[in-house]
Amino acid sequence: MRNVPTDRIPIAPLDGVAFCPTPLHRLDRLSAEFDAEIWIKRDDLTGLALGGNKARKLSYLASEARERNCDTLITAGAAQSNHARMTAAVAAMLGFKCHLVLAAPQDQTGNALLDRLFGAEIHWAPGNDWKLLSDEVRRVCDEVLSVGGRPLEIPLGGATPVGCFGYVAAMAEIARQAGDAGIDFSRIIFASGTGGTHAGLLAGRELLGVPAPRLHAVAVAQPDALPKIVASLAERTAAACGSDASWAEEEVFVDARYWGGTYGEATQGGLDAIGLLATLEGILLDPVYSGKAAHGLIEMINSGEIDRSEPVLFLHTGGAPALFSSAFSGVVTAITTEDRDL
Repeated sequence: MRNVPTDRIPIAPLDGVAFCPTPLHRLDRLSAEFDAEIWIKRDDLTGLALGGNKARKLSYLASEARERNCDTLITAGAAQSNHARMTAAVAAMLGFKCHLVLAAPQDQTGNALLDRLFGAEIHWAPGNDWKLLSDEVRRVCDEVLSVGGRPLEIPLGGATPVGCFGYVAAMAEIARQAGDAGIDFSRIIFASGTGGTHAGLLAGRELLGVPAPRLHAVAVAQPDALPKIVASLAERTAAACGSDASWAEEEVFVDARYWGGTYGEATQGGLDAIGLLATLEGILLDPVYSGKAAHGLIEMINSGEIDRSEPVLFLHTGGAPALFSSAFSGVVTAITTEDRDL
């Protein structure tokens, strides 16, 4: 697989936001447990504010903010939003103000604690309706503008073409590392919520000029809407990189089997996967994103949907600070006290 030419991405990432490349390695004990070929891409180790996939997106969004002479970052998310936590950290790095619109109920632990530690001003919004959160972001943005501020309004999950450049570059990074290891991955499995990681990988794969590996997105929210969102975002991202590629909704695969029906709520399968990766590999997953994606990976191996000889790559998108939140304290404690059976 050849690399995406660096000049195809029209903006450079801001140094010091994401520490890349992140490790890519085989999960030896997990592979032995299932007699399979399971590898992991450690985007939980991107460095910024305890790591996670949003660091790649924010490295480009922070660069955009600098270019536009902004002085404030505004975004939204759930009370335990990883994206909000990392946006607050980037704002602290840049010396910017930061406003976070977070969905109630209010929380003072986990990511919400870190948001305050980074100096963000938090605006609590009722419910967990993403449209209402976006409307509240617009209201806060107007307030900042009215007092002379220069805000960059970042949508949920950093899901803009500029944010997606992070995973265009990540796709090239994976290709390099897979080539160095002599591995041809049949698929990449990852969690998808707002669609930015998925869209960036899709555009990046197109720019590489190859049909593989298959991108297997495990939905953790809005599975019916994601194909349309990802197709549009991938097309706009590719266009910004000089490509006329386009995708029909039917070409964007989103797996809706493992999300549990409600964004932000833990599932038993996800909790079991968290416990398994912790005890076999010393790797921490989270209940909202990576735990559910790992559950899907394990179930597909167990069912034979994924052939055990097929090298698969699990993209770890981070999120472990949620394990320390009051919202998940009860279910996480249960992982350590109950037997696991996957």
